[in-house]
Amino acid sequence: MNTINWEWARSRILLDPHSTNLNCGSFGPTPIAVFEACTKLRYELASQPMDFFLRTSPSRLAKARTELANYLGHDSKGLIFTTNVSTAINLIANSWRFQPGDAILVTDHEYRAMRWAWERVAQRTGARIITATIPHLASDPQQIIDSIEPFLAPPVRILFFSHVTSPTGLVLPAFDLCSLARQRGISTVVDGAHAVATLNLDLTAIGADCYGGNLHKWLGAPTGSGFLAFQSSFARYLEPLVVSWGYYLGDTDPDSDDIFGSTPHIRRLEFEGTRDPCPWLVVPDAIAFQKSLGPQAIQHRQRSLVTFTRETLQRFSWLVPATPHEEALSGPMIAFQVILPITLDQLRAFLWDHHRIEIGLNQHESLGLLMRISCHFFTTHEEIMQLAAALLDLENRGIA
Repeated sequence: MNTINWEWARSRILLDPHSTNLNCGSFGPTPIAVFEACTKLRYELASQPMDFFLRTSPSRLAKARTELANYLGHDSKGLIFTTNVSTAINLIANSWRFQPGDAILVTDHEYRAMRWAWERVAQRTGARIITATIPHLASDPQQIIDSIEPFLAPPVRILFFSHVTSPTGLVLPAFDLCSLARQRGISTVVDGAHAVATLNLDLTAIGADCYGGNLHKWLGAPTGSGFLAFQSSFARYLEPLVVSWGYYLGDTDPDSDDIFGSTPHIRRLEFEGTRDPCPWLVVPDAIAFQKSLGPQAIQHRQRSLVTFTRETLQRFSWLVPATPHEEALSGPMIAFQVILPITLDQLRAFLWDHHRIEIGLNQHESLGLLMRISCHFFTTHEEIMQLAAALLDLENRGIA
């Protein structure tokens, strides 16, 4: 593995020098090259929108979709750009034709807003939600499979789960879960919000029926870039969230290339009226930046920083690790249960107001207050030490 100058790599990222960002799991900063490419395109769009939309953007859009599909290991004709993963999951949830009595199986580690999306659909259709409790400190992927498998039976129609869970960064065995569900005749929808650029993704191998993801967290694409990948057999079930041009397919081949940089079917799902497509068009720039550093080198750097974080914060007795250390079950995020008489809002305000530290916080139904640290390649050991100093300050103030 080539030695990477991580200090130089960090200098190529837009970072506020007056704060510490340990929360790119929520919103990731943008590489300078990607920001500049997007800004250049936005100048073109602002100065001559007709030329931009009608003549120059279609080929760029087709290129961006193809490069993203290749990066993810998926067919470009089964992939649409979305604003974010929330849009992708909502599109799936609102497309599904549930009947009264049908069930949607989720885990107790899902992003709460996405659970709400399924709950709303269940309320409208008479379906119901079944929740599988998974071991957050599993030592083997089979333990997670064993916690979900008993529920994979009628009336369950869909298994929805996060590839990498938002509260703790736990990595679920996506391939095995999708394979098991398929054997039982159950469809799979995967929330891959934290998987892109943190795991070695091959969506074809994983075999999910539908897989949504974000590109603005770990890949470094601008805010407003996400995707939904789906199997060709599911294309006929999908309905756009917004009806706009392209809604009616007519007699054309829905999978043939069109003049808009897509196919009739993709345009039907993807086009939501006039919008700024520049975050999508520079996805190839974000991919190129990641590849220039090396995906394996980035992952190795992330894991070493997570290990350093775990070792640095173990001195605090009121922080209980909530993420496994096994490589198959963890990635670039590590979470701790915060056993203190403090609320989420109070802890967030303290870390920001007194130390200018951004961090992920979550109030989990069973695990309580969770503090999640995101370690990307640009994170430094000094920033982790700054967090430790801030937590020591919290102790000295008598809260712990």
